[in-house]
This record gives sequence, structure tokens and C-alpha cells, in this order.
Amino acid sequence: MIILPIVATLGHNLGADMTLVIGATLSASGCTPFQHAFTQLPYAALAGILAGLSRLVEGLSRDERRACCRLLADNVDAIGATLAREGIEAEFHKGGAIYAAARYPGQEAIQRAYLEHLHALGHAEEASN
Repeated sequence: MIILPIVATLGHNLGADMTLVIGATLSASGCTPFQHAFTQLPYAALAGILAGLSRLVEGLSRDERRACCRLLADNVDAIGATLAREGIEAEFHKGGAIYAAARYPGQEAIQRAYLEHLHALGHAEEASN
């Protein structure tokens, strides 16, 4: 359930009750918290790495930052290829987009600031193959 970190981040940024956000997300998935935690270990490790990315790419040019982001995306492709090659069923799916809704001007400002932050890190809005 890769959606939990995304939903939790959006919920936090929108000022939602995090207990309700996490509970509703886990309930909708049909898995127990333990099952969720076990299946998310690789993604949690990647998220931890990404969390420190801004410090690591701070001195790089925008093109160099984009190259780092492409490398990270390529790593996700490599994970998918390894799972397929080894016959590991992990319900792996790469794809999708994050859509955020803002009901109030303050929420919109938070989302726009975060988008600017992602652009500064080198993320692009166009899909990469």
C-alpha cells in the first residue's frame, strides 16, 4: 500500500486529523497494520533516502538534480524488473499521479509551495519513461 505515505503527507498538509486519515486508508486496504508495515519496508527505506535528498543535492545545478531524480525513478524500474525476474509477487505497480485538492487559500498555498520545492529538487511535471 504505497498510498499511505502519500495520503498521510497530503492529510498533514491539509490539516486533517491524522488518526482518521491513517485509519481510513488502512481500513480501505483490507490489510492489518502488521501486513502493511511488513510490505512497506522497502518503500520506507526509499522514503528515508528521499527525505535527506534535499541536503544531498543542495549544491547541484538544476540539471544535475533532475539527473538524480531520473536515477531514483530508474531504481524503481529496477525493483520492478527484479521482482518480475525472480518471480516475487509483491503487487508491484509503478505509475500514477498525485492529485491534491485545496479547499481553502491557505491549503492551496501549502500545495503550491511544496510543488515549488519539488521543482527546486529537480522533479519535473512531465512523465519520464
